[in-house]
Amino acid sequence: MIAALFNLRRDRNKAPHKPVLLLSLIHEVEEGRITDNKVFITPELLATFKETWSRLAEGNWQCKFFLPFYHMQNDQPKFWFLETEPGASVVLTSSYSPKSVSSLIDAVKYARFADWLWELLTDRVRREKLRKELLEFYFPNKVLSLDEVHRSTQTYLEQLESDFNSNVAADRMPPAYRIIDRESRCALFKSRIPKIYNYTCAISRQRIISMDDSQMIDACLPVSEAGATSARGAAPKTTASKTALPSLPPSTALLTAALSRSTPITPSRYPPPSPKARIRLLI
Repeated sequence: MIAALFNLRRDRNKAPHKPVLLLSLIHEVEEGRITDNKVFITPELLATFKETWSRLAEGNWQCKFFLPFYHMQNDQPKFWFLETEPGASVVLTSSYSPKSVSSLIDAVKYARFADWLWELLTDRVRREKLRKELLEFYFPNKVLSLDEVHRSTQTYLEQLESDFNSNVAADRMPPAYRIIDRESRCALFKSRIPKIYNYTCAISRQRIISMDDSQMIDACLPVSEAGATSARGAAPKTTASKTALPSLPPSTALLTAALSRSTPITPSRYPPPSPKARIRLLI
């Protein structure tokens, strides 16, 4: 079964996306950020993919994370599975590929490895052996230092967060990295905005705390004094409370633009969004 990892379906030009994703996933397991057989799309995984790509990929390829994350499920024998939200499906283009990371996040709860592969990855010795074999097979004569990837990934994420907190525009990236950089910033934005708002709805000023510590900002709606009701119709075991919010950013639109644009903008050009638009941005 392990032979499938060395016989990945790629185009005639041997696209590097799937091998880079495999090596990135191994790195995330090594870092302790994947601790059970559920792979979520996180800023850390996107940043690791970018930094691994920059050291291994050659040619005019674009660093598109969403392509291997989706298409690796088609390799045989199967070792990569996507678990979708109930009733959801990934929106595909005419070339049968996802449009973006966002389209994956909207439909996919998480990915998982085949049981045999997850068992292998949880064994440090076998995991390191596999990493070296994949590197030698797909990228001969290339060196990939785990410590170097760790440092550069942390530096990249710290820079993104610094840009986010300082409300500064993104530096212009080389063409091959613009998509992954934008998607890393968007993923960071989505993970940090709830923290800035203290996990509190900006419209209702209510905070929902789940019994299992899961994030429920997307279910935070104005409720009656009788209690909280989930936006999906269920009645979660939560405690709803009104809280005082910290000083809010100048406008959510301004923050979004600062993360995704390469040129500065001013509030006068981009007025604060409507309440309906703000809800979409916050969740």
